[in-house]
Amino acid sequence: MSRTFTDEVGIAWEVREIANAAMPVSLEKLLGPDRRRSGWLAFKSASGERRRLSPYPADWATVTDFEIIRWCAKAEQVPPAPSRRDQD
Repeated sequence: MSRTFTDEVGIAWEVREIANAAMPVSLEKLLGPDRRRSGWLAFKSASGERRRLSPYPADWATVTDFEIIRWCAKAEQVPPAPSRRDQD
């Protein structure tokens, strides 16, 4: 499930739920008590910026665009893949 929206400055975004099914034991050990273990919302802008929100409400797919825009603004920016791998 995904949905699209435009933020207050006119940037188009797509948001999708990353549900965290069973994780390999090695990944669980790597993440430890990380909040992402229960899944997250992944935001991606038309320009390629990525953000992550965790934890997130179960009803995220039915809330207003205004609420999704607020969550996007609060979401943690995700660095490009090489830097992200260093952080994770």
